[in-house]
Amino acid sequence: MAVSGEKMSKSLGNFITIRDFLRTHSPRVLRLMVLKSHYRSPIDYSENAIRQTEQELRRLDEFTEKLAKLKSRKDGVQANLMKIQIAKTKGAFDAAMEDDFNTPKALAAIFALVHRGNSLLAKNEMRTAAAKEMREFLAETDGFLQFIFWGKQRKEKIPEEILRLAKERGKYRRRKDWQKADEIRKQISVLGYRIEDTAGGHEIKKN
Repeated sequence: MAVSGEKMSKSLGNFITIRDFLRTHSPRVLRLMVLKSHYRSPIDYSENAIRQTEQELRRLDEFTEKLAKLKSRKDGVQANLMKIQIAKTKGAFDAAMEDDFNTPKALAAIFALVHRGNSLLAKNEMRTAAAKEMREFLAETDGFLQFIFWGKQRKEKIPEEILRLAKERGKYRRRKDWQKADEIRKQISVLGYRIEDTAGGHEIKKN
């Protein structure tokens, strides 16, 4: 493992244990960082690499949540095209895994599919059948990689202070005091959470 381009070593004072890493970061971050490097190549450990990996996981989580919440839509041309794309991605994934367990190449295929799926969701062109098939494909690949859905079954408990602020913000929104509501939203963000307004109220997520 390399730390910001230098070999990790106790003598250089840049040594970190897995236990130390997991005190401040999710196990999913570590797993994805490992998978992004070929097993024959060193892993580059840096704050920038950690932030980038966290952003990739956040985008992936948001994508899978949107797929799960997608309301029923009739299939059409886009649905068929998406199914073809999923089949191509599956082929690329299998080929990468057979190529000396080339996980970086396998991940590139998955993230390219996610990018395409996000594009369809943004245009309201994702169809229910395609969304279901995509989730099934991601779950299948996650059987090997174990970072997409792994650990998400255990929902993190939202701190009482965050819940209190969210409730208070809701009161100001009902009064149409948008300025005060936005101030509280910023307070929540500083504390490491974000609040997303929905038709049924709001959702609180960790940044």
